[in-house]
Amino acid sequence: MSHRQSTPKRHICRFGSQPPNDIYVALAPKGLKSAITEAIQDAIKPLNAIINQQQQKITSLETENTQLKQHVDKALSDASERYEKFRNLGTAIFNSMAENKGLKEEVATLNADIEELEQYGRRTSLRFHNVPLSKEDLQNTDDIIVNIANLKLGISPPLCVNDINRSHIIGKIEGGKAQLICRFRNWKIKNSIYMSKKKLKNNSAQIFITEDLTRDRQELIKRLNQLKKNKKIHSFWTFDGRVFTKKNSGSDKILIKSFQDVEDLKTE
Repeated sequence: MSHRQSTPKRHICRFGSQPPNDIYVALAPKGLKSAITEAIQDAIKPLNAIINQQQQKITSLETENTQLKQHVDKALSDASERYEKFRNLGTAIFNSMAENKGLKEEVATLNADIEELEQYGRRTSLRFHNVPLSKEDLQNTDDIIVNIANLKLGISPPLCVNDINRSHIIGKIEGGKAQLICRFRNWKIKNSIYMSKKKLKNNSAQIFITEDLTRDRQELIKRLNQLKKNKKIHSFWTFDGRVFTKKNSGSDKILIKSFQDVEDLKTE
């Protein structure tokens, strides 16, 4: 029995009525397989290189992302910590401001109380302005006050030296005139003289009498005087150390306690 050497089967592909244009070999020789494999591997190498590069980039990006996330997390943590510190600082500042405001109010109240006590200590004193005076009269100020009270004001009962605790000059003698301050024995005597001060109106020496006021109340009088000049108020006066004003002749009197009260008169 003879054996024929088998030959590879050939498959012919036809397209319609066209002649065969290619022949596919089902069984390729070993060398051809190796060549095909090498060709495929050679073709894949650039793709593998690209894939490897992309993989490296992805790995690098993942690393960067991880680092970035860590930075972001740290930044958020730091920001949160700073915010908490700022919030606590803001709370502390707010509390300090509230405490400071409270302290200022307490100080203002204490100052007002002190000023009130100071004025109370002056309640038996009066100031006599534009009093004709020479250097020789400086030791006789009590007598000068008595003469003004009795001769110019007509006080009844008449004032005597014993009704005066103390009197002395304020400032200097200028143009033969000076200001005298006098503390009387009691408020009743002082008030009797003060209520008669209108009798000094139009006197030739231009003597006038005011209450002995604290520095703050003197400043209130100064500002009220300016308002009167500007026709913002009708009149102002003091009684027992308290300051009053009227917006017009028919209005009620207003007690002035502070500089803000004076400012309010400008806008009313």
